[in-house]
Amino acid sequence: MRNIIKADLYRIFRSKGVYITLLIFIATAILQVTSNGEAAIGVFAGAPLEVPYEETASAPNLGEGNMMRIITGKSAPFIIATYTDNLIFFLLPFIVFISAADFKNGTVKNLLSSGTNRVKYYFAKLIMITGASIFLILLNLFVTIITATIKNGFKGSFNIAWLSQIAEIYLPQLYLLFVFGCIGVFFIFIFKNTAALNTIYIAYSFLPVIIISILLSFSEKFEFLPEYDLVLNMKSFAYSSEMDIVNFMAPNLTRTLILGGVYIIACTIGGIALFRKSEVK
Repeated sequence: MRNIIKADLYRIFRSKGVYITLLIFIATAILQVTSNGEAAIGVFAGAPLEVPYEETASAPNLGEGNMMRIITGKSAPFIIATYTDNLIFFLLPFIVFISAADFKNGTVKNLLSSGTNRVKYYFAKLIMITGASIFLILLNLFVTIITATIKNGFKGSFNIAWLSQIAEIYLPQLYLLFVFGCIGVFFIFIFKNTAALNTIYIAYSFLPVIIISILLSFSEKFEFLPEYDLVLNMKSFAYSSEMDIVNFMAPNLTRTLILGGVYIIACTIGGIALFRKSEVK
């Protein structure tokens, strides 16, 4: 397993695609701050959360009584948390680099022929996805805080309470980002094709939210559905309990842990079972 991880790291660090992805990711994070939290590529789900720090200033050019939000280094993690679902799409290239590339270039067949255990191989990929998820979350936090601090100052003290509030938001989001990684790995071990992975992974990220929104517009009987959507659960942690996401769902850690756990177990067991029985060409 260690050799598989080393080989993956070597390939990632030598891949131009990884650095292009990271540059786009960093540019997106900077844009989110410089646009005062208005730029997003993910699912929009209502007004920004109520941040426990000063983040507004008078804007005379907008007229008396109007306010303009100013993202500081201290408030940046809380504003940008509403768009953490963007990371779902930036995780996709890493899934491709880590897993899909092995099927494309025949590495999987060579490794299995040399006696590599299929279960260990699968778990090596999950470990790499875990590392990629943590890296993206930390990079997103680092870039947004630094950008906001350079632009508007930190405006506060760097303390344990602040870090604790960040952890309450981002740890559940990290957990769900890893869940999407497990889903992506599952898809690639089923289809063994990058194009199929891209199509199904993106559709799986977007379509449930769209379908839920349509059903809710017809009847309140479907109010329970958002609780079972991964993206909406991820976004819910960026909103205070008083401002339920799209007015129909508040964050719930127990629900999120169970929901994510079901996906992780199902994808891992299912993926390994299918991989053990499948023929790798």
